Amino acid sequence: MSWFREHEFTKPIDLAVNNCDRETNTEIVWFERPIVEQGSQNGRFKTSISPNRGRPLWYKRLEWRWKKYRRQFSGHSVDG
Repeated sequence: MSWFREHEFTKPIDLAVNNCDRETNTEIVWFERPIVEQGSQNGRFKTSISPNRGRPLWYKRLEWRWKKYRRQFSGHSVDG
C-alpha cells in the first residue's frame, strides 16, 4: 500500500498494479486452471463497456472454449 501512496496514478489501474508489482518484486501467481472466468469473455453476458460492439454471445462462448482447450496444451500467452 505504501507504493500506491507514494505514486501518482497516471495510467489505468491494471497498469499501475503491474508497475507496483515489478518495482516491489511482488511475485505473481497464476492458477493453471482458472478459479474464475470473466463473463464478458466467456459469452455468459455482453460487456457493458461497448454493448453494441463485438461478437454474438454464442460466438464468444465458442471462442472461449477454444482458448481454454488450446491453453491446456500450450499454456497461457499474454496476447491470446
